[in-house]
Amino acid sequence: MIKNGVYAAGLSILKEDMSLDVQATITHAESAIKNGLHGAFFFGSTGQSQLISISEKKELISKTATSKYRDQFYIGTGVNSLNDNIDLIRYSMEYGFNTEIIKKLVANFPKQIIGCKDSSYNLFENLKIPNFKMFPGSEAKLLKGLELGCSGCISAVTNVTHSLARKVFDDFENKQQQSVNEKLINIRQTFDKHSLISALHSFLSVENKNYSYVLPPLTLLDLNTKKELLSKLSELDFIPSKNIAA
Repeated sequence: MIKNGVYAAGLSILKEDMSLDVQATITHAESAIKNGLHGAFFFGSTGQSQLISISEKKELISKTATSKYRDQFYIGTGVNSLNDNIDLIRYSMEYGFNTEIIKKLVANFPKQIIGCKDSSYNLFENLKIPNFKMFPGSEAKLLKGLELGCSGCISAVTNVTHSLARKVFDDFENKQQQSVNEKLINIRQTFDKHSLISALHSFLSVENKNYSYVLPPLTLLDLNTKKELLSKLSELDFIPSKNIAA
């Protein structure tokens, strides 16, 4: 059962031959948890799920069994066609589905449908279902969501903002004055100006070249854009050497 807290939509770390580096991927998630996260999700879109083979996913799943953090790991199992997904979403919207379809799923499958990651931000302010966990998909929405009764957040950028996001969560839980929420939001907004996968891997590759591999058609940021990202983050006192999980 997932608990309230801050979670990462985990990154997948690749080898130079573009195969999944299973141990490095697990170690990255473990490090983020050590640095504040309540858990990590493997094989979402941030983890390049659609580009990674089933056999590699199975290998990672089997290896997580030996991790002491296994109870804080979650596996994304979606293997989707983009066009079919878009078509289904559009078709559902034509018939007025948004929050109603979620309510129906929860009512019909109360033990299976227990929560939602809201990356479109059109649910977390309005959808209220008893015993249902709502996680905005950005730490920029973390505090506002908590104030509205949400359970935390599940975010791509918490792969690097883990400690800041955890402090915002803990300060809210302990009814302490917020001291880093503005910085957390500014960092997230800086990353949001770019493709998150490209920006995160570019940021992390400064200290560790293992992060410099992404699967086509994904790419790292070009050199000038990377410099711009690092410069803006430096202005926020957020630089790789200080903020990469050890």
